Amino acid sequence: MRIGFVGTGVISTAVVTALMSSSNSPTQIVVSPRNASRANDLAQRFTAVTVGRDNQDVVDRSDVICLGVRPQDAQAALAALRFRSTQTVISFISTFSMEDIATLVQPCATVFRVVPLPPVARRLGPIAVFPAGGVVEEVFGDLGNLVAVADEQELQTLWSATSMMASYFRLQESAASWLVSQQVAPERARMFVASMFHALADTGLRELDTDFAQLAIDHATPGGLNEQLMRELETAGCFDTVQDGLALILRRMRGEAGFDDTLDQRL
Repeated sequence: MRIGFVGTGVISTAVVTALMSSSNSPTQIVVSPRNASRANDLAQRFTAVTVGRDNQDVVDRSDVICLGVRPQDAQAALAALRFRSTQTVISFISTFSMEDIATLVQPCATVFRVVPLPPVARRLGPIAVFPAGGVVEEVFGDLGNLVAVADEQELQTLWSATSMMASYFRLQESAASWLVSQQVAPERARMFVASMFHALADTGLRELDTDFAQLAIDHATPGGLNEQLMRELETAGCFDTVQDGLALILRRMRGEAGFDDTLDQRL
């Protein structure tokens, strides 16, 4: 199988890295030259990877084309390309629907939407796919926890939740910075916080039959430190703000809001 990547950003780079360590590595990968440093690095690391002359060269040399361009660049980038009816297109573009993509890649009739995250480079994390089956499972089945969704609406909702990645690290930064302000050495603060969050995430995966609300209770000894901080965060509306923020992101996914919309405007 020959796989091409139009767009060589963080996600495309992570997927290429994962593919080259999987049990079903493609015979050839062609990457876009748009991000020259990332493209050349991939070609140097993996003998199966070559850098295309341009995006059309990537398309011409591939059976499966993964679209990893930014949403704001997608219309112009894809409209300039010529696809074949026998090709398969897999889109990583968050705000472009199946219909949007299908229109831009005609006459190609086989289109999937996939949501890989940066940890896919280490073959970790969920990979939401729609529709399920076929080439998409062949390509991504060995790269993480494949989540086959029921419909495009469910895919958009799950995709919205990925907007929490930066906030996840921002929360860790807040805890680590506070530790440093209390005279804990920076390297120890970072290791302690990262290791704690890693262990808690592992608990969530190991106890899939226990919902998160119950896990919160299980980790909040009555009258203890965790119960106190959780109470204060709840009182301040922190958890409600997370859900309101996710609702805003979902509205953006549906084309009902933009980057400049805020929760303050909604309220």
